[in-house]
Order: sequence, then C-alpha cells, then structure tokens
Amino acid sequence: MNLLITGASGFVGSHLARAAHQRGDRVRCLVRPSSDLALLDDTAVQTVVGDLTDKDSLRQAVTDLDAVVHCAAVTSEAASDPSAGHRTNVLGTKNLVELCGDNDVRRFVFVSTLSAIPQNTGVYGRTKLEAERIVAASSLRFTVLRPSTVYGPGARGLSAKIERYVATLPLIPVIGDGRQRFRPIYVGDVVSAILACLGSENAVRKTYDLGGLDGISFAQFIDGMGDVCGKRRPQIRLPVSICMGLARAFALAAKNPPLTVDNILGITQMSECDISRAQEDFGFQPMSFRDGIGLMQRNNGKL
Repeated sequence: MNLLITGASGFVGSHLARAAHQRGDRVRCLVRPSSDLALLDDTAVQTVVGDLTDKDSLRQAVTDLDAVVHCAAVTSEAASDPSAGHRTNVLGTKNLVELCGDNDVRRFVFVSTLSAIPQNTGVYGRTKLEAERIVAASSLRFTVLRPSTVYGPGARGLSAKIERYVATLPLIPVIGDGRQRFRPIYVGDVVSAILACLGSENAVRKTYDLGGLDGISFAQFIDGMGDVCGKRRPQIRLPVSICMGLARAFALAAKNPPLTVDNILGITQMSECDISRAQEDFGFQPMSFRDGIGLMQRNNGKL
C-alpha cells in the first residue's frame, strides 16, 4: 500500500510510520520544514516537506497514493492559539481532504480525539470537531478515530507532562478530586486500530471511539506513570477553578506552559468511552492499562 502519514514526526504518527513500514507498506511522511524528525531517525521512510495550511505544498505529497492517515494537528500541549488551531486543524484538514478527492485516494483515516464534542469549548476539541465535520461531508471513503488519552514511549501531550512531573516533582498536583474515570490507550493499540481500519470495509464512513481495555481513575493514571519512572509520588487535589486560573496565567507567560486550559477541559470531561463498535467492526483488541505500563517498564520507556 502507498500510504501518506501527516504528523509523522509526532507521537502517534511516528509509531504508525514504523509499524506500517515494518508490515511492508510504502510509507510517505508529510513533515514541515521545522519538524523535529528525531522520532523517525531509525525508520526508512520517505519524507516530503509540506504544510497543511499551504495547499500547493501538499500536491506532491498526495499523488499516487492508496491511503492517507491524517494525524497532524495543533494540540492541547501548548498554550491555546485559536488562529493557529483553526488554520491547521480546520483549514489544513479541508485542504488535505480536497486534494485527496482530486487524486482519487481510496482510503482516508482521520485521527481525531475524544475531546471533539460540542460541550468542549477548548480550541483543540472545537477545531477537531470542525475538522471531523469536513471529513464526514466529503466523498472520501473515510474513517474517523477518536482516541482517549494516548500514552507510551515517546509520548507528548498530557501523558508526557505527567511523566515529567512524576519524575521531577516531590508532590503531584491533581486537577479536581482525581476520580474522573477514563480509558487511556497505549500508542501501539491506536496504531493497530489505524492499520486495521485501512483494510476494513466495515469501517468505511464511520466514527469510532478508542480506549484501553479497562477504565481507571485519573489518580490511578498518575500512579501508573510513576511506576514507569520508578517514582510514585504523593498527590494533592486542587479545585478546578484554581487550576483554570493558573492555566490562564501560564498562557500569558509561556509558550509551552505546564498546564493549559485545554488540558483542564479534557481532564474534567474524561469518560469511559464505549469501544464495543470498534471491537465488533474491525476486531479492536486493546491492552489493559496495567499491561501497557508493564510493557513500558520492560522497555525502560524507550521506543
């Protein structure tokens, strides 16, 4: 299969590029001129320089393809930037969808997020939902995947922040009471779901929630990250209102703050998503959180 991956220098995209190459796909990776390619260093894939916000720069990347997996996005890791989020997540997706249609790309998998719900007013959730609607309105044979919080070696975003805090702080601040339940998903299971969808007729023009095998609390998630580092830390609960005020202050002072408004919205709206449709339609078989943490421990957190 001739496969294009956007966001291939990122967390999920780099794992996907490696797995697709290993199974024999001809993998093309769309990267920006400024992209850090460290996560692709040991993967023999073709890289094409382009930018989702510049439609002309995408034309070469989208020729002679069987499928596209769209992972690229402005995420909730950095301080919220509504303009950048709209340009990349919404207009960038529109550009890519249009070019895929023009070039008769047979399959299109859009990696969205469980945050893409109307009640999430953050930049990330809102723009990803807009992008989903663009994909769904197209004539492409698409599948939309909505992963829960993704963890694993090379992690970025929320799980990476928690790993850093556990490794360095003596006391871990917890947003709210820590009892919010959700299904964090190991990165390898997200990759397996993407590859399964590419070959599944059952998954065409459908949207699926993805999560791990079991639901856990946010406090248990923090403890799991501590197990990876070998440093379980005591936790202190902070009211959501105080955390929101801190996040807004951080956004004024830092480009990559320790906490963002989108992080808080994502955490407070966590849920144990229903993975049964993915299990039924394309044989989705995620591992438990404990098994995922055990795998990271055995690999010393490395790729």
